[in-house]
Amino acid sequence: MLMYGFGVLGYVIAVSVAIFSFLKTMQADPTTSRFVVWLQLLVYYLRFWVLWLFVWANLQLLMNNHALYWLILGLCLLYMYMTWVEPNRLRILHQSIDLTNTGNLNKQPKPPLLKLAVIGDVHIGIFHQKQQQERWVKTLNRLDVDAVLFTGDWLYHAGADLVGTMMLFRAINKPCYTTLSQADSEQQGKFSDIIPNVNLTDVLDILNIQTLNNQITMINGVTIIGLSPDDYPKNNNKTAIYQWLDKNPNTPNVIIAHDIKTCQANQQFTNKLTNKSLVIAGQSHGGQVNLPVITKKILQAMTGSGYLSGYYPRNCSIDRFTKTSALPKLNYHIWINTGVGMTGLPFRLNCPPQIDVLLLR
Repeated sequence: MLMYGFGVLGYVIAVSVAIFSFLKTMQADPTTSRFVVWLQLLVYYLRFWVLWLFVWANLQLLMNNHALYWLILGLCLLYMYMTWVEPNRLRILHQSIDLTNTGNLNKQPKPPLLKLAVIGDVHIGIFHQKQQQERWVKTLNRLDVDAVLFTGDWLYHAGADLVGTMMLFRAINKPCYTTLSQADSEQQGKFSDIIPNVNLTDVLDILNIQTLNNQITMINGVTIIGLSPDDYPKNNNKTAIYQWLDKNPNTPNVIIAHDIKTCQANQQFTNKLTNKSLVIAGQSHGGQVNLPVITKKILQAMTGSGYLSGYYPRNCSIDRFTKTSALPKLNYHIWINTGVGMTGLPFRLNCPPQIDVLLLR
């Protein structure tokens, strides 16, 4: 009788998850079909049914020590870790990057020119939790950095509570700069349904986050350049950036772009970069589910980029899996941020949300 009642509870939880996912889908403002969003949310909230399944498998093992129940237990633990545990972790990674010399003959650490916190792919929307965002803001406020750089991709099927949710970023106590992703530029008018004639960049201004749309700013003598997608209609003239790089070849500069290909597809731009240049990008999410070798191959097949995460110093090369030759060696540095949000399926494995602290020397 007890097992029968517990089995009925499983059906109730499954139906409740399906209905709750449907209601959350109706609250969202998807950029694709609502059916796809419903399936994504179903996978996300299925963890409550998986928790029931975990308990059920344990009860079955008390009566029958069958290998199938052990397999179910293992799969349940893996699923709950990927959807519940790792997405709610937050890793802080520190990296020192030398933009002034190729080496230090005195072997004495130089004081940093600039200390930057890098965060990206926040994806406010269907997988986003307010508690996560509060933790990001508190962490950024505690860090000893000069500025915070966002690499774009702000939204993901966001709903009507968008403005109030994003207002939490206004509490960041440091100068903030961002660039836009392709998705951001396509969703510029999303706020107009909530606040007439207000775009994403307008809301970012309210949050004291300066959007660099192919624009330049200076921090502690280091040039910060924001690259936006080429089809973004506003401030798309890169002439001023080219002229600045030509006139200031010895000035360290940091380029922020959501997708590394936004930078590398423009050969006229990359030809002007030197060993004093650092390109910071996101978009890859580190694969979200990071499996040795496999994730990098899948990422390259899907995005055309071999840059998964972390630091790629000047003169390094990335092997292509489809060719025997290597990519040309870089004459500049690259940093790829793995982001803090999720898209597609709501899984993270061996790739927790991450905020990078870069010390530029």
